[in-house]
Amino acid sequence: MSKESEKNNIIEDKSFAFGVRCIKLYVYLKDHKREYDLSRQLLRSGTSIGANIKEGVYAQSRADFLAKLSIAKKEAVESEYWLRLLEAGRERLLFPLRFSLLFFAIQGILFTPFYLKLISIQYVG
Repeated sequence: MSKESEKNNIIEDKSFAFGVRCIKLYVYLKDHKREYDLSRQLLRSGTSIGANIKEGVYAQSRADFLAKLSIAKKEAVESEYWLRLLEAGRERLLFPLRFSLLFFAIQGILFTPFYLKLISIQYVG
């Protein structure tokens, strides 16, 4: 990994933190609200973001690198959708966590200047 990509790992850090939040929310919704289906969807898409970013860093080609980051971006958009649906579908279902999680999703893991900088970094290939 290049020094620049090690130094600019904010996308990896944010996506990991978001994945952890999704796991905690899934456990909360499953155990306390008995919500299984939508929370499972969020768990899958929310944890997939970081996995695709990490995989992209070690891509075999620049095209593979960009494809993995594109998938991660799509998963971030999907995660935002599931959060909004959970919030709209059942009143106050997400009350304890909704503001921090929804803001985190809407703020955009992949919609920051760091994303643009990351895609310009040389992949480890």
